[in-house]
Amino acid sequence: MTGMASKCMPELVEEADEFSEETCAARSWRRRRHVPAAAWVAVLLGVALLSIAAVLTVAARDGNGVPAAAPLPLELQGLEAEGPGASPKPRPAPKPKAGPAPTRLAGRVAPRQREGMPADLPREATEPFEVGKLVSKHTGMCLDWGDVIVTQSNCNATVKEQRWGDSPWPRRLMTSDFRCLDTSGKFPHVWQCNGGAAKQRWGFDDKTGHIVLDSSSTGQRRLASAHVEETCLACDDAGITTEPCDPAAPSQQWEFRGFEAGATGPSKVDPLAYLAPTIPGWKAGHVVNDHTQRCLDWGATIASTVPCDSLRGQQIWMYSEHKRVLQSRNLTCLDSSGKYIHVWKCHDDKQTQQWDFATDTGLIYQATVDGFRCLEANSTALFVETCNPGKKMQRWRLGSIFPSSQAVSSKDKVVVMAVTG
Repeated sequence: MTGMASKCMPELVEEADEFSEETCAARSWRRRRHVPAAAWVAVLLGVALLSIAAVLTVAARDGNGVPAAAPLPLELQGLEAEGPGASPKPRPAPKPKAGPAPTRLAGRVAPRQREGMPADLPREATEPFEVGKLVSKHTGMCLDWGDVIVTQSNCNATVKEQRWGDSPWPRRLMTSDFRCLDTSGKFPHVWQCNGGAAKQRWGFDDKTGHIVLDSSSTGQRRLASAHVEETCLACDDAGITTEPCDPAAPSQQWEFRGFEAGATGPSKVDPLAYLAPTIPGWKAGHVVNDHTQRCLDWGATIASTVPCDSLRGQQIWMYSEHKRVLQSRNLTCLDSSGKYIHVWKCHDDKQTQQWDFATDTGLIYQATVDGFRCLEANSTALFVETCNPGKKMQRWRLGSIFPSSQAVSSKDKVVVMAVTG
C-alpha cells in the first residue's frame, strides 16, 4: 500500500495503510478539481453584482419597459437621512389641530368640478409668434378688430383690439381671442379661426408692406414677391376694403409695429400667452410676483422666480379653472409636497397640485390642517409662510408681462392655490 499512497499523494505516504485503490482514485479526482478559494470568491461576487444590476434595471423601468424618471430628492419626498449610511426616515408630520382642515381662503373661487386637459392644443400654441399693431402708412391709423367688422382707429398701445398675431402656420392674422381676419363676406371682419378657411390666410409681407391673402393651397407662409392676381387689404377714407394688389397703391401700404411707445417692430412672444383664451376652460400666461416683478419658472425641478422673458417658454403656465392646476407645457404641475416648491408629473387626485384662484387677494395659498400657508417669493427662493394679504411678496398675477397689456382682464390677473386637506 505504500507504493499506492506514494503514487497517489506523496505527502501522505505515512498513512499508506489507510489507502485503497478507490481511495486513491477519489482523492486524485478531487485534487485535479481543486480551485483556489480566492477564485471561488471572485466568481460568486461577480454573479451577485450581475443579479443586483438586473434587479435595478427592472426597477428603473415602468410597465411599458420605458426608463422611469429619477426619484425626487429626499427633501422633495418629505424624507430626511439619519446620518451617513443610514436609511432615510419620514419627516415628522405637523401635529394636526382639532376640527376639519379649512379648504378655502376668502375670495372668489372657481367651481370644484373636474375636467381633463384638452386632448389637443392648437398648433399655434407651439409656434413662434410676432405680435404687434398694423398701422396704415396712408392714414396713420391702426387696424382695429373691436367690432366684428374690421375698422381703423387712432393707435393706442393699451387697446388690445389693435393687437394682431402673425401666425406662421397656417398663415393667418389672429386676435388674442382666437379669431382671424376673414374676407369671406362683403366686408373684412374677424371670425372664429378655421385652419382650412381659404379667406383667412392673411399675413403681413415685410418686403412689400402689404397685408396679403395667401392663395396657396396650404397657407404655409408662401408670400409671393410679385402679387400677381393676389388680394391685398387696403385702408382709405372709406374704411377697410380688399383690392387687387398694387405695389404703387398708398392705401395698401402697412407697417407692423410693436406694442409699446417707441417700438419699431413687432414683439416676439410665446404664443401660449397671447392665445390664453384659445383653450376653453384654461388661461395661460406668466405668473408674476408683485414684489420682485419676476416670473415663476418651471425650467428646473425646483420651481423658482427669474427675470421675466416673453420668449422663455418655461415661464408660461396654463391654469385650469376646473382641474385647478398650474401646468407647464411639458405636462408637469406646480407641487407643494416636500421641502421645496417644485414641478412634478401631474396627477389628477394629488392634493398638493390642486389650485384655486380668488380675484381679490392675489395670494397663492395652501389649506392645511394648520391653517392657510401662502406662497412667498424673495429674489432667490420660493417658500410658504403664514398668509398676509398685505404682503407684496405673497401677491401674484397671471397674464402678459407687458405692463400696458389688456389682453387679460384685470380681474383675471391673479392666481390662488388651495391645497385641500
